[in-house]
Amino acid sequence: MTTSPAPTVVLVHGAFADASGFRGVIRELQIAGHSVVAPPNPLRSLAFDAAAIAAHVGAIDGPVILVGHSYGGAVITQASADLDNVAGLVYLAAFSLDVGESCASVQQPFPPSLLASASYPTAFDAPGAPQGPDLYIDRERFRETFCADAPVVSATSAAPSSALSEAEIMRISLMTGYVNRIEREAAIACKAYASSVTTRDG
Repeated sequence: MTTSPAPTVVLVHGAFADASGFRGVIRELQIAGHSVVAPPNPLRSLAFDAAAIAAHVGAIDGPVILVGHSYGGAVITQASADLDNVAGLVYLAAFSLDVGESCASVQQPFPPSLLASASYPTAFDAPGAPQGPDLYIDRERFRETFCADAPVVSATSAAPSSALSEAEIMRISLMTGYVNRIEREAAIACKAYASSVTTRDG
């Protein structure tokens, strides 16, 4: 009997973040014997980001489990569409969109994100962005806006690298541990039928 190869776990971060946010998850998965990669999500536009992740995943030999956090959920959904080696999708407090939906449309029933008042643009256009500069979260408001349930030290060290292109801010509002995001996150999770894994076989 032929044994199927173990899948590679590909972790895709969301907006205002980078792959270093997965370091604890990576450590635990590797200890458990899993092969793990966490490629950079360019954060330029959904189409651009999905193409970048698809190119990375397509070069992996063997089955892949794609894991997306927050905006990364939208990215893995689109990136996996034409990939034969994706065995499953995992959404971690992430956008799980149906055809015709966007990150903005599924959030319309809820109050605006804190990002609307806590972000600011760079003084220069972002290379590769479809329009405008990068956006950063104000350092003084970073923890309450982005990771209110994280230790202060972790939030402080993450703040300097939290950037997103202005094109994306119009479509993305991160789900965090902050209390006024719980209703939003719960509704999106319920829409996904409380299932954390979607496979090719349904």
